[in-house]
Amino acid sequence: MQYRTWEEKRIKNKTFLVISKAVLNIVKATLTLLIIGSLCGCGTDAFDLLNIATTYYNNGQYEEAIKYNTQALETGELGSTNLAVAYTKRGNAYVQLQQYGKAIDDYNKAIELNPDYVGAYNNRGVAYRDIQQYDRAIKDYNKALELNPNSADAYANRGAAFMSKRQFDRAIEDYNKAITLNPKLAAAYNNRGTAYAKKQQYDRAMEDYNKAIELEPSDCMAYYNRGSEYYYRKQYDRAIEDYNKALELNPKYTDAYNNRGIAYMFKKQYDRAMGDYNKALELNPRHSHAYYNRARAYSLTNNTEEACKMLKQSIESGFNNWNSIQSDNTFDNIRDSSCYKEIMSGR
Repeated sequence: MQYRTWEEKRIKNKTFLVISKAVLNIVKATLTLLIIGSLCGCGTDAFDLLNIATTYYNNGQYEEAIKYNTQALETGELGSTNLAVAYTKRGNAYVQLQQYGKAIDDYNKAIELNPDYVGAYNNRGVAYRDIQQYDRAIKDYNKALELNPNSADAYANRGAAFMSKRQFDRAIEDYNKAITLNPKLAAAYNNRGTAYAKKQQYDRAMEDYNKAIELEPSDCMAYYNRGSEYYYRKQYDRAIEDYNKALELNPKYTDAYNNRGIAYMFKKQYDRAMGDYNKALELNPRHSHAYYNRARAYSLTNNTEEACKMLKQSIESGFNNWNSIQSDNTFDNIRDSSCYKEIMSGR
């Protein structure tokens, strides 16, 4: 059994300023001036605070974003429409910190203040999907589309929720609609590619990953997914190239290390494979598939003791696909061992 995974990209409504690299220095200078104003009390109003929060958000400093959004909310200077925006912005930051209860509370307040706020429904849907409440997520995306039938983001996000429910055809329908509305929405191509891959329509999946990369060359996820397609086709060198690119863009991409390790393993470059599995486990000590793949590599190199040790560790970390263990021919070298038999007796 080959353990490859695909990833889908979340799309949030653009309720915050997206800052390009070209203006990053200007933004930082502006941020400095705004912070000075806030510290000295010389003219920083609620909108200044919201701008500070936005800048922190776009720089990945989510706790600071929450701090300044909260200050803006507490000024008493914002009307209901802008209060709804401020709550949504703070909710976005909470989502990034995986504090979903607080995020949903903020989106609820935003919707109470502005029942027609598409962004709040869309982003609450993202939060619900992240906590696997897919029906609630779909209900929110439906409301967003009722309010704005031309929201490509809402279609793409609803498609992702259908993906999570393994309703791949409905997901593809939504991605198609998103792409029709916004042909440059790279994430919709990436996610549609994943849906096609799940349906074993691999050529279509590859086309979509290529398009996603063309539109957004800095998207590590599209390279990762295309690498998984090359791996499936046993084009290991091309898979490794794509995993390399994904890791260049995101050096903490745990699954990319794991999958690159598999590609190296099938090229019989076991030291490189083991190095990648080790890196994946350094980043995520509970990565059950990385332990599983280490077991496979040890088995292929006839290290029975370590193979059994890693296989046991993978099961303790949550790997529970016993049928796959039985059918995985990489374990043929250890099947007659007492430790393997002991592990399999514990099913």
